[in-house]
Amino acid sequence: MLIALGSGLMSQTVDFIPAGQLSTYSKYNINVSTASGIDGTGGFSFTGSLFANSTNYFVQISFDGGSTWHYIENASATDGQGTWIGSGMFRTSASGEMQIAFAHSRMTDLAAWPSSGTGTINLRLTTQDGNTKYPGASGEAFTLDLVRPTISTASITSNNSDNEWAKSGDAITVAFTSSEALSTDSDYDPSGNISGVAVTASGSGTSWSVANTVSTHSEGAATFNITYYDENENVGASALTATTDGSSVTIDMTDPTLTTSIASN
Repeated sequence: MLIALGSGLMSQTVDFIPAGQLSTYSKYNINVSTASGIDGTGGFSFTGSLFANSTNYFVQISFDGGSTWHYIENASATDGQGTWIGSGMFRTSASGEMQIAFAHSRMTDLAAWPSSGTGTINLRLTTQDGNTKYPGASGEAFTLDLVRPTISTASITSNNSDNEWAKSGDAITVAFTSSEALSTDSDYDPSGNISGVAVTASGSGTSWSVANTVSTHSEGAATFNITYYDENENVGASALTATTDGSSVTIDMTDPTLTTSIASN
């Protein structure tokens, strides 16, 4: 936001940062809510510069996309980077800067906090008279998601002619569905192993599969351990380690042998 000041221009900036993340991060997930911060666990910090020196401002939060705004009642200020006053109000430093943080509990203490743990968070600053908002009337928006995904269905099969058995070179696939869409980010793809060998994942939305080709697998009943994340990087409630339909695959890589003998009376 550019504000005319005499014959020049002053550019006032404010940046809201989820706990434990960089300023470009736009999600408020479980990792954020449990990260260590200046004011305690989780929450946000915000920094600002080129504001009016030693002047009072308010910090506000909305959980309905910016229709209704609430004051953050309590927070902490970094020494020399502003002063927290209370009831949503803080004062900038003598040089017009601020570095304020409020923990996760500061948000959940508000009656408007969404009990579902999902939705949106919008944050903004206002002048004391409420006439000017930073970084704008709708504030800065973040996706709220504090719900871990779960597995709905899971099965295992082989591409062998008998899909309950697998030999060297056969593909074993674990197919599953989830309670919500999973991440397609390569850093958060479903990952893990089938019988100790890494898998490759494919899929989208709530339908996925992981597979590998029998090579150095342990013989016997195929086991698997799969980690998965939702679109907002929350790890699954528990790893996928069992089918829901009772399906199974037995790995057998041992070639049969034939013993013969010739006998005479």
